[in-house]
Amino acid sequence: MVWILVADTLLPTVRIRPIVVVGQYEGLKVDGEEGKMGMVRALSQVGITPITRGTPIASDINLFGFKGQTIAVSVDGEKFSNACPNRMDVPIIRLNPMEVDRIAVYPQATIGSLLGGEIRAFRRAPSSDLNLLGFLNLNALSSTGGEAGLGFEGLNQGAYVRYSRLTTYKNGEGKNFNELYDYQDTVRFAQTYYEGGFMGKFNDFSYNANIWLFKDVLFPYLMMDERESKTYAFGLSWKGNRLYVNLTDHIMDNGLRRTMMYMRSDARRIRAGLTGEIYDLYYDHWNIENIMRMGSMESRQIPMPNYRMFGATLGKSLPLENLSLFSKLGVEYALTDSAKARVFVPFALRLSLDANFSLEGTVPKYSKISFEISSSSPDPKEVFFRFDGMHENFLGNYSLKQPIKFSLTFERSVNFLGSSVINMYLFSHFVKDYVELSGKTEGMMKIVTFENTDALLLGYLFGISSEYLILNSSYTFGKNLKANDYLSEIPPLSLSLTLQTPTFYYTKAFLRFNYNDAQTRVSRTANETPVTSFRTFDAGIRFNFGNLNAEISVNNLLNENFYTYLSYRRDPFASGVRVYEPGRTLNFSLSSSLR
Repeated sequence: MVWILVADTLLPTVRIRPIVVVGQYEGLKVDGEEGKMGMVRALSQVGITPITRGTPIASDINLFGFKGQTIAVSVDGEKFSNACPNRMDVPIIRLNPMEVDRIAVYPQATIGSLLGGEIRAFRRAPSSDLNLLGFLNLNALSSTGGEAGLGFEGLNQGAYVRYSRLTTYKNGEGKNFNELYDYQDTVRFAQTYYEGGFMGKFNDFSYNANIWLFKDVLFPYLMMDERESKTYAFGLSWKGNRLYVNLTDHIMDNGLRRTMMYMRSDARRIRAGLTGEIYDLYYDHWNIENIMRMGSMESRQIPMPNYRMFGATLGKSLPLENLSLFSKLGVEYALTDSAKARVFVPFALRLSLDANFSLEGTVPKYSKISFEISSSSPDPKEVFFRFDGMHENFLGNYSLKQPIKFSLTFERSVNFLGSSVINMYLFSHFVKDYVELSGKTEGMMKIVTFENTDALLLGYLFGISSEYLILNSSYTFGKNLKANDYLSEIPPLSLSLTLQTPTFYYTKAFLRFNYNDAQTRVSRTANETPVTSFRTFDAGIRFNFGNLNAEISVNNLLNENFYTYLSYRRDPFASGVRVYEPGRTLNFSLSSSLR
């Protein structure tokens, strides 16, 4: 682990209790934002780069240069995988802030990690006393709509519901989705979202049951939108051993666009497993069917025909005074109806030297240096997926090798002026057989596929946290060594500075400055184009009295018109259109608990 993020102000709209992002030592305070985007924005404020997609509920993450499909997401050990090949249903949105107690960010290997690490959430225990909790969040100006949630707890059992409905937003120039992205004039709502969940505990047993339903979530950077997505999840735990299953049904089409050719894609993915402290057993099944229709002509394809994967991994940490050793070894058997089986061997070996001390009369410090060798299988889309389009074919590469990562990392934390903290994380990764997007042209047809290369990733995460100032900055450099090119989808330099006033009559104000540098180091191999820098300001007032929390804030205070580097290029089904971020947006949130 790299850091603890103590979030006394995280997720104001759903801040039923503090949500803590945890690591090995205390550090950066996280200032949360509204609604379903809160988890991602909280992570982004400590240097984890968000990948925005034109809607606030489908943001992905980029963890120090590693893309979403190389980062595992779990809740109490339950793994969530996306059913959409374009990651419309990103796993990070399965983290329900009404149920989550803390979030752990693991850039290094864990029992359930992928090549880029793991984001692991932990559910909190429902109250033993009767408790009613809820929240309300409303938006105005460039984006209108709102969401609400309600929860009931008692006898260590809890039930929770959420509802959200938002309109399409306008960019900084006041243009809506119909003007910018060729949607039909009748399209107004960008999302309708429902969520329900139960969880509880009986002695050594705990359980959870959840359902998520999304309708008409717009994705202008693609040629289709998420028309309906349903996820069902169930888990049962006993003394740290957890049995779980989750199922996602995902439907996307272009029925909301102005187009002469109808496209539809139906996807279903099932993930089941049994996991514990030192073991992880899992089964993954994925099927995708695609339809293209123009007049009386119709084409049907199955880009992912019954992908199945069976896997088992064992892992163990061994502390040795100031040294610690972590190792894991697994085996995965994967195949589809149209391709023979591939066998992968995920593994990791990490040696860490800790120097954690706090002597009387000295400044508390923490230092750690780690060397790791780790590997995980390529994403199944990169190996097995195949889609033949009219002007572009998107092909997985069955012969892809398993990437191997060699990492050297350094962490440093220093306390000063009482509760203030400075955190620094430096990383250097050499990845043998890194999987990179590759494009070429054969005649009039464009071919998009994947290839192995050797990659170098270097960068830092730096943060200062104090009562009145929060500063976070991150930078990643990615080089494609074989092609003498830059890696694709590498975030640029980013910085976030928040100034807060002292608390006066339970109220404090804040002003935040956000800066993203231009990204000129783009991949020619993946046909990327440079993106200019942008800067925005947010401001707001928070009121906290007992269990009552309220906030009025304005995001993008100066109404800047901008788009981010990671917002528009994502095959297959990419439209190639850059997606602008919302203009000035007014947010009001209220949350409370009667406990």
